[in-house]
Amino acid sequence: MSIVNLFGFTPAHELAFISEAEGSFGFNFDIIETNIINLAVVIAVVLYLGGDVLTSILQDRKQRILSTIQSADERFLEAQQKLEQAKQKVQSAKTKAIEIRQQGNTAATQATKNLFERTEEEIRRLEETKQATLRFEEEKALSQVRDQVIKLSVERAFSQLRTKMKNDSSAQKRLIDLNISLLGKMPL
Repeated sequence: MSIVNLFGFTPAHELAFISEAEGSFGFNFDIIETNIINLAVVIAVVLYLGGDVLTSILQDRKQRILSTIQSADERFLEAQQKLEQAKQKVQSAKTKAIEIRQQGNTAATQATKNLFERTEEEIRRLEETKQATLRFEEEKALSQVRDQVIKLSVERAFSQLRTKMKNDSSAQKRLIDLNISLLGKMPL
């Protein structure tokens, strides 16, 4: 048996009764029966008495969150500064590497040039030494030939002189006289 009001709705306390009677789930809208007033009083007392504690806890939490955010911002800024410094150091290192590479290339070019100059100088010096050695050996050979020619000429002249002296004794006497007169003309 269901009671329907003028608008076609069943009142809440009857609806809960109907739900229980039929064995199904339903809402109980009876304020006293559901203890809503008790719960509201308990929550109000807790908020009144613990409001300061709750506010202080929330303020503490807020301060910790803000300090954590501020600390994170500071670390972020510090990390950015370190990143910039690292970028500057990398750029400086790149510049230094380019400079060192250029100095190395310049030094290598200069060393190559110096090596070529020293090699050319050494070749020139060796050529001069070779020419001097050739001249010396040529003069030595000419001197030896000259000495040999002189020696052979003297030996031949003595040989001819001996032959003539054996054949002509007056020639020997004339030669001795000539040498004595030459010695007499020499100043003492």
